[in-house]
Amino acid sequence: MSNALKVILTLLVVGIIAVGSFAGGFVTGHFSSFGGLSLAPSGQGPSPTIPTTSPGQATSTPADYQTLFAPFWEAWNLVHQNYVDQPVDDVALMRGAISGMMQALGDKHSTYMDPQTYQQANQELAGE
Repeated sequence: MSNALKVILTLLVVGIIAVGSFAGGFVTGHFSSFGGLSLAPSGQGPSPTIPTTSPGQATSTPADYQTLFAPFWEAWNLVHQNYVDQPVDDVALMRGAISGMMQALGDKHSTYMDPQTYQQANQELAGE
């Protein structure tokens, strides 16, 4: 192998390692600053210093589901408090949550359509 090729390969490897280190540090720093958007289950990772569920959220969730929905409300609050692009679009979050719930069923025939998509789908059926 020629010396020029060895130098080029060495520089390429060093460059890849440098870029990888920078990217890893950036991602780690981005998500660890200000508490980040860690959505680790309760009992894992740092515990937030603020309540994870507001009193309004706790009372609006039926008592039978309060424990089940606690991680949902915790994620909702963390996104609203820590997400960099504020304000957060609550309607988009709600629709995304419903869409995710439907996908979690694992049934390709069960899906969520936003109101506009639903209207377009029904308009074609109405023959208008």
